[in-house]
This record gives sequence, C-alpha cells and structure tokens, in this order.
Amino acid sequence: LFGIEDPQTQLVIKEETILPSETRDTLRSLVRYQQVHRGIPIMGGEIIVQMDKDNLLLSMNGEILPDITLETEAAITSQVAKQAAIISMAKNYTLDSDNFLATEPELWIYDPRLLGGPGYPEAKLVWRMEVTSPLQLDMRELVLVDALHGHIVLNFNQIHTIKQRLVYDTNNIPPTSLPGTTPARFEGGAAT
Repeated sequence: LFGIEDPQTQLVIKEETILPSETRDTLRSLVRYQQVHRGIPIMGGEIIVQMDKDNLLLSMNGEILPDITLETEAAITSQVAKQAAIISMAKNYTLDSDNFLATEPELWIYDPRLLGGPGYPEAKLVWRMEVTSPLQLDMRELVLVDALHGHIVLNFNQIHTIKQRLVYDTNNIPPTSLPGTTPARFEGGAAT
C-alpha cells in the first residue's frame, strides 16, 4: 500500500514501544519504521504500525518516497559540508564563524515532497547536521548541505518557542512616552 517493495532492505526499526490500550486487559505495540535507501535514511520517510497483543494490525500510517534511484556516493566530504554550514549560519546570524559549532554530519536523503519544504521536487543526497552557538541561546539550526555540490539545501531553527522580548528604559521621562526610547535589556542578555 505504501510502495515499499522490499521491507527487509527499505525499512529499519527506529522505535518499538509497548502501550497500554484503552482496556487494561490487553496491550498494543507501536513500531516506528524509518525508510532507507542503500542504508541511508530518508527524511520524512516513516511508517508507524500499531498491533494488538496477538500482532494483528490495528492501524498503519506514514509516508515514504517510492521508486527512489538516487546514487549514494557523496562528492564532498563531511568536513567540507560542516564548514559550509558554519559559514552560512555565521552569515545569517551576522557573527564570526568561530562562534558556531556543528554536530558530525550524517548522510541523509532529502526530498521536499515528503516534508513540504522549499526546492525542486527531487531527492537529494545531503549532509545533515545541527549548528549551534553559545552566543545565540535561541538557535539550534538544522542544516542540510548538498553532498554533491556543497550548497545549503535547507536550514531552519528547530527552537520554535523563541521569545524576543525587549525591556525599555524611559530615562525618567513621564510614562506617556511608553514603551521608552532606550532598550535596557534584550532576551537572554544582561541589563545594559
């Protein structure tokens, strides 16, 4: 139904959980499968299966990338990709690149059709990593670097509850001039 032709090579178990069901006398299991192509995981390619205590199917949902024929040999190294990601984030956040850290890049397959992301609707081999900075506490960028050409395919901040509050000082001017003229404190920063 999902287009998986060979579950043994195209799916790996990502997580398996035993859950209590609505009635206390039975249990059910939930298995989350990750789609892979030649051993490389596909972003957004997952199938979730729920079974009862007798391993009978209760439900199955998810999305996969069918008929994938992508080559899985990277043309650029993980370290070149890591440097490209750091340079890009330094430019985006207007900080020196020495202020950024990146996790070890891993090969993944990205296709915007699965995630609803930007870009031409085709599968790409990418280096996937997270970039952070001790100077930007509200930043944890997921960065995908094209493993063939070295450019950024997708990046976004994974911290979605960022607050950007400012506290102003009225400099002893009557309160009719609120909110004030001089920022006195920035989100996460010390008083100025």
